[in-house]
Amino acid sequence: MVRRTAAGIVVDALRAEGIKVVFGMSGGHVMPIFDALLDTDIRIVNVCHEGNGATMAETYGRLTKTTGVCIFTAGPGATNSVSAVAHAYSVNSPLIHITGSLPTGARKEAMHGVDRPSFLAEIFAPVTKWSIRVEVIEELPHVLQEAFSVAKSGWPGPVHVDIALDIINAEKAIVPEYQISQRTLPLAPDSSSLNRAVSLFSGAERPLIYASRGVGIQGIGEQLIQLAEKTQTPVVTHANSMGLVPTHHPLWGGYLDSWGIPLVTTQLLDSCDFLLSVGAKDETEEIALLKQKGPKSIVLAGTDRTGPLANKEKQLLYLSGNLKTILKELLNKVRRDDDKKVSMRKSVNDLRDFRAKLESKARSLAAEEPIHPAYVACQLAQLFDQETIFTVDSTDSFRWLSLMLPVKGIGSFIQFGSYGCMGLGLPAGIGASLARPDCRVCVVTGDGGFLMACSDFGTAVVEKIPILVVVLNNQKHGM
Repeated sequence: MVRRTAAGIVVDALRAEGIKVVFGMSGGHVMPIFDALLDTDIRIVNVCHEGNGATMAETYGRLTKTTGVCIFTAGPGATNSVSAVAHAYSVNSPLIHITGSLPTGARKEAMHGVDRPSFLAEIFAPVTKWSIRVEVIEELPHVLQEAFSVAKSGWPGPVHVDIALDIINAEKAIVPEYQISQRTLPLAPDSSSLNRAVSLFSGAERPLIYASRGVGIQGIGEQLIQLAEKTQTPVVTHANSMGLVPTHHPLWGGYLDSWGIPLVTTQLLDSCDFLLSVGAKDETEEIALLKQKGPKSIVLAGTDRTGPLANKEKQLLYLSGNLKTILKELLNKVRRDDDKKVSMRKSVNDLRDFRAKLESKARSLAAEEPIHPAYVACQLAQLFDQETIFTVDSTDSFRWLSLMLPVKGIGSFIQFGSYGCMGLGLPAGIGASLARPDCRVCVVTGDGGFLMACSDFGTAVVEKIPILVVVLNNQKHGM
């Protein structure tokens, strides 16, 4: 047992969890936490808008394979970040979102409050894995431990911890010493279902692999590429997971996202006779698209259920459990005849040809005014190498950029996700540069997105964060 203030408990938790950087904006309801942080070696990045700060934190956590942390004051300080927290939830980014709050027993219309003291915990509940209000100081160590565990386990995501003002300002109390959180690991896959998947893959003439963000979360991109190369199977990635297979790799087959499937990728889905989906969350738009557009035989690895599911049109096999184990078993056991390894190459080569024609067309647009996003994408592809991290805002240029920019590894192409936050590009670029200071970071945004986030351009200057920002200015919000 130790004697700690609430601020001291928060600092103990951050130190124990190995947190190096905290993003936030101070205020009266969280000032003691920031004061306590000043006596540590944890870096504080003071932001100009809470939504930007939460985006920086989730990007930083995602790229460092840690948990991002942001701290904001009560009321509007917290609610300003709701969209960024929802984005973190949509891309399964681990994030601890700490806010101050009304004191226990607060009356109506208290400062930074509405009628119910619990309103912040209620607001964040639908866009987090867990949202809790702390009104007893002795419970805070366990709540923070559980928060870090929940954020990292299973499908990662944000957790909101709301600390009442009287708890923040309370005298030291005798509390349990903070114990580092544990991440809950997936169970081993069902052996009979796994053997069935091996048989289906080995017997396929035109297999296709689909890779989603679960592959990046479990850090098994190399094993995925090894499986693709051994079996000479093309890989389509989700737009949120571009870089799992480098875009210059001869087996990369393009991407799909919740908006639909680009034409060049549709050819692969139309022609394959077996689809292995790895790391996609069940009951999502991407799974629905795969079931609708994919072949009759589909194996879904990394979902929350196990076993076969047959209907009149599809034979679906679910493989729950540890994706690393699943890929290892497939890599060791799948056998394909050499004469079957060439049948899908034409579709992949068609994608190569399409991208070459796209680049040629983009060059021809050099004289257009206003400047065409395809030409910008073409020029950026020539200026930057595959070690560059691109953070791409919710702009009309996304399709051009996603097909033409060189993307090497997971986290090299950060985009707005299914939630579609406009203004994400700049704060994501700041978070990316802090996470990987050895990489060049290029933000590509529109004039609308830049104006939404530009307050924190000053943060990049103050913190000496070297990012390049490309603003595609067509002087309008357009689709």
